Amino acid sequence: MKRLQSVVAFLLAVLMLASLAACGTKTDPDVTEPTTSDERAYKTPIAVPDGVLNLGIAKLRSDRSYAFDVKTYATAEETAEQLRSGAASIAVLPPALALQLYEETDGAVQMLAVTTQSVFYAVENGGTVKTVEDLKGKTVVATGEQTDDGKMLRALLQMQGLDPEKDLTIQYLETQDALTEAALSGEEGIWLMSEPYAGRACVESDALRIALDLNVLPEEAPTPAQGCLAVRKDYIQAHPAELEEFLTYYEVSVNFVQYNLQTAAAVFAGNGYFSSAESALAALPRMNIVFLTGAQMREAADATFTILRGADALPPDAFYYGI
Repeated sequence: MKRLQSVVAFLLAVLMLASLAACGTKTDPDVTEPTTSDERAYKTPIAVPDGVLNLGIAKLRSDRSYAFDVKTYATAEETAEQLRSGAASIAVLPPALALQLYEETDGAVQMLAVTTQSVFYAVENGGTVKTVEDLKGKTVVATGEQTDDGKMLRALLQMQGLDPEKDLTIQYLETQDALTEAALSGEEGIWLMSEPYAGRACVESDALRIALDLNVLPEEAPTPAQGCLAVRKDYIQAHPAELEEFLTYYEVSVNFVQYNLQTAAAVFAGNGYFSSAESALAALPRMNIVFLTGAQMREAADATFTILRGADALPPDAFYYGI
């Protein structure tokens, strides 16, 4: 009898977990995974920066440590140095840093895939903003005036019909943490925030809401990239099978986040990526975690480089793996 009760309890637990995973879950694309899980004598060294850009690789990191050695570094610049020196063969980077490495190494580094697209949102304490037009004449608060992210934010506003210099007043704080603290002050206002800060703020305060998705652009305007995979060409040449295996597993890892939000939120909270599963679940649907290769990769990356460098300074085909 005790054995029967144990079996029944186990089956009930499995059903509960399946129900949790089904909440907010879309159909996961059918991706054929390599079946081997043997410990490898050679493990591909991968560098990722601390923060949200490494969310797409999280499942691969936890499930495939037998084949891939993923290490986290404090900043994107430090991560890029691992790729430049050869200490890492693959890295997660902002597109601008990947292109900088390509140029500094005479083409020894290529972009492998786009992993994150732009993630800017207008967060409001109040009820005055329902469309982008409602930002006209308003004072809003953002970060990164002189940074690539600041340029990206202003470009997104411009692509939606606003002149960031004339139609609204943008005040700048130093960091996203400072921006979040200001949004949580209880005062009415509008904050232009990136995820996951926007979602976290809205979870912590019922007075805040996501007023606008600033990444929804006219159909002819591709959504810019904010994160990518970069790879050393010597690794491509020496380990083609491992590279293809990595790309398959990375796509599986991204699909896990995209199509199993409840489960992914619980995993990320448990691993310390978010303070709580609720906070993770609020942010993940708006994190724009993707896996774009080939022509789609180039379209998203070129949209970024057009903003940062101008349409006459786009990288050559050789920068993009598989083009």
